[in-house]
Amino acid sequence: MKQNYPIKIDKENMAYVAGVNLGISSKVSIELASWIRGKSVEKAKAMLERVIAMKEAVPYKRFNKDVGHKPGIGPGRYPVKASQEFLGLIKSAESNAVDKGLNPADLFILHISADRAAQQWKYGRQRRRKAKRTHVKIVLKESGKRSAPKAAEKPTEKAVQKEEIKPITEAVKTPEVKPVVKEEKKPADKPTAQPEVKPTVEKVAPVKKEEKIEQPADTPKETVKEKIPKTVTPEPSPMKKVEQPAETPKVVQKEETKKPVEAQPIKVEKEEANTSDSQDKKPESQK
Repeated sequence: MKQNYPIKIDKENMAYVAGVNLGISSKVSIELASWIRGKSVEKAKAMLERVIAMKEAVPYKRFNKDVGHKPGIGPGRYPVKASQEFLGLIKSAESNAVDKGLNPADLFILHISADRAAQQWKYGRQRRRKAKRTHVKIVLKESGKRSAPKAAEKPTEKAVQKEEIKPITEAVKTPEVKPVVKEEKKPADKPTAQPEVKPTVEKVAPVKKEEKIEQPADTPKETVKEKIPKTVTPEPSPMKKVEQPAETPKVVQKEETKKPVEAQPIKVEKEEANTSDSQDKKPESQK
């Protein structure tokens, strides 16, 4: 956040810091700021450390109503909380000065101010009371007397760059302009085409592999037996005996080794059928 200062700040020789909305009393901050204004940084830090240790009191010259007297000072107090905040701000400003290349031993407090900030309401049992808020600004400046001479300091980068650039500008000279001579381009000789040499490839006759022919195994001999139908023997009647027909001879076909023989149906004589019919009819007539 940009802060407005009542003095012009020289960024090369000054360092500044701002504390916003600090929880300290504005009246105490004004008395403390007027006490350390114009002091060197080392002396101001030593004074604030003695106040924190309650070894030295801060004299109250403006807001001193009902303030007790201290020996050799008059009205004064030990503002410990405000002194801790001021000590932190001074150390922060000193570190900013060191970053700029300033000597911390030559710094002093050029400007310090304390202003009342926006106050907000408190919460809880302390309701209907406003909190204390203060803005503090500190500006440190390097005094003219330095502990070490400037010649001992290292040259800055800008000075080194200027020294390097000077000899380069003197050495630069304007180049001489030479007349340009046009050279006639001669047609380049076309390369003679060389006959292409085809590579010779030796043909190798393919080697025939011996193929083994697998012979089929001997087929087992198949035996075919002719199916002979079974003859039906009729039940004998109780009255008469029926002559049974002569048994037909069994025909056995020779086994052939090469080709199987298909089975042929055997013709049965009609006599068997006639005998079976006659046997069924006789018992009916006898009845």
